[in-house]
Amino acid sequence: MTHRVSNWEQALSDYLASKRKDQFSYGSFDCANFVSGAVEAMTGENPMADVGKYDSLLTSVKMLKSLGADNLEAFIDTRFEEVPIGFAQTGDLAFYDGSVGVVVNAKAVFATEIGYTMIDRSVLTKTWGVGRG
Repeated sequence: MTHRVSNWEQALSDYLASKRKDQFSYGSFDCANFVSGAVEAMTGENPMADVGKYDSLLTSVKMLKSLGADNLEAFIDTRFEEVPIGFAQTGDLAFYDGSVGVVVNAKAVFATEIGYTMIDRSVLTKTWGVGRG
């Protein structure tokens, strides 16, 4: 993964604003695609460019298994380096309740049925760095 682009903060803000009211849909606006778009906005690289198409929970699980991951958390582990939750920065990825989101200050943003929601950092179970190295 490359470094973040020079205007990554504005790019992330613009991306999040554009997704505020999107409806959840496997394969287009789900948690993996949501964070993939955020990563692409910040780095210029799509971390899911090589991922196949899926359109349901079942086909997403099959796709993950075809990539050698038993679940979403394991898949994200193959693409990003874990960082301690307390050291996660805005733009890093966050994990909570089986979903992946994007850290924004003291919270993390997660895709929901309509748009996204903010979750307090204190309940996150894992975080990964994005474009730090």
